[in-house]
Amino acid sequence: MWERRHRLKKSGCSILAVICCLLMMLVTAAQAAEKQAETVWRLDAKPGAVFPRSLRLMTDEFTHTLQAEPSRQGLDTLRCSASAEFSGSGLAMIRDKIRTAAGSNAVIYVVDLRKESHGFVNGDIPVSRYTKKNLGNYNLKAADVEKAEKNDLQSLVGKETTFVPLGKTDTKLFGASTVKVEQVETEKDVASRLGMRYKRIPIADQTAPNDEDIDAFVKFYKKLPANAWLHFHCHAGHGRTTTFAVFYDILSNPAVALDDIVARQYALGGTNLFIPSKKDNWKGKEIRKRAEQIRKFYAYVQANRSNQYAQTFSAWVKTQR
Repeated sequence: MWERRHRLKKSGCSILAVICCLLMMLVTAAQAAEKQAETVWRLDAKPGAVFPRSLRLMTDEFTHTLQAEPSRQGLDTLRCSASAEFSGSGLAMIRDKIRTAAGSNAVIYVVDLRKESHGFVNGDIPVSRYTKKNLGNYNLKAADVEKAEKNDLQSLVGKETTFVPLGKTDTKLFGASTVKVEQVETEKDVASRLGMRYKRIPIADQTAPNDEDIDAFVKFYKKLPANAWLHFHCHAGHGRTTTFAVFYDILSNPAVALDDIVARQYALGGTNLFIPSKKDNWKGKEIRKRAEQIRKFYAYVQANRSNQYAQTFSAWVKTQR
């Protein structure tokens, strides 16, 4: 009898230990999820006079190898460039590089594709407000993004803040920076200070542009002066940046096959936007939607270039359903 009670007691202790371990694992997982959801101030690029990563001009050699090299028809004369986020000094270097390529009379537009709040600290340090999956300002309309951004940046003034790099690439390239925030500027402020123009089309990270975003870009494109030069960027210079470089390439070179345009923007150092995603999560769905939007846009340009895009993309899409 005593042995039986001892075995039961021992068994009960084992079950209790397992339950305690499971509870501890759940608490740890919950804390990790909560930590991931916390907002942190991110260091977007290395401060100082350095070029940003993923910088490319359309005259560059292809850096990604493909089985069949895409056509360069119209590419070398395409007046645009692309990159990841930059420091204030880095943007000045980009401006000078563009002027060398395009001439001193080039009207340079910084095309900012980031929806998340970001800006510059103490005249140079590029920072952004990071939330889970980098989906800051996700539910805001385009008109409200800049107001939220200004409030976020202003909250830093007067505080000593540590800005940390995130992601595998950035953490290898530069470390955290702790500074007393004396001054904040929006990207529009910095671009204006450097004699450049600024256009914001806010797209959430890892998401496809919606019809209204594309409408805004076409409207912007139609008003560009002949000597315009567009510099596209997002955070990493990949998804959002490559998408709009493709859109601009399509508008400028409508006779070039779509597969060539997508392939050459990838070959220059962007993202391959037509690689199918096998994942069924939200990111996979957005990748498929992005590819679909690009195909629709190419068809829209073919159908509407003769009338100078009198019909908006969103209105045209409705007629195709």
